[in-house]
Amino acid sequence: MNATARRLVCILLLVTAAPVAAHADGFVAPEKDRCVKKGRTAVAVNKQVRVYSTDGETQYFGCSRATGRSARLWAQDGVYRFGNLVRLTDRFVVFSVDSVPACKADCPPGVTASSFTALVDVPAKKFERLAETSLERVLLTRKGSAAWLTGRDQAVDLHVRTRSTPGVKDSGAITALSLKGTTLTYRKDGVEKLLTLP
Repeated sequence: MNATARRLVCILLLVTAAPVAAHADGFVAPEKDRCVKKGRTAVAVNKQVRVYSTDGETQYFGCSRATGRSARLWAQDGVYRFGNLVRLTDRFVVFSVDSVPACKADCPPGVTASSFTALVDVPAKKFERLAETSLERVLLTRKGSAAWLTGRDQAVDLHVRTRSTPGVKDSGAITALSLKGTTLTYRKDGVEKLLTLP
């Protein structure tokens, strides 16, 4: 092997041996987290998104770690409006908000408290309401399909949100909801059932 061939072999070995910041899911992590800035307090973080608060934990945002672009999630004042991070999966954030009118117990008829739960695709800044209630648990696939339960005892509804089939998928005595990959598992009347999400 001549000197030129030996140099080519060494270069190839160096290239193939170089470390790459990649993960099992195929997402290449940014070399620098562009969401880390002064005045931001981290709430939750994964490979793609950092959820943070500002202004004394009154404003909450989701930030794409690759681009540094933020999407506003919710605001709270600790008196009349409260927010809660429900789920962070890949690029998606689910949060809930509960609002109490300023009149509280002295409100006129028809003025009541309100709640909602929302799904946000952080890099795309797409916001979608999942429910007009404050959900404590929502399961998410990596593509943003969501599932949750409402109701109690024998009257439980299984809700599924996908791009093509949002709505109630099953009802009854439903328990033990879980998600592995895209396979949703639950029990209805003691019988295990499976549902595949996109």
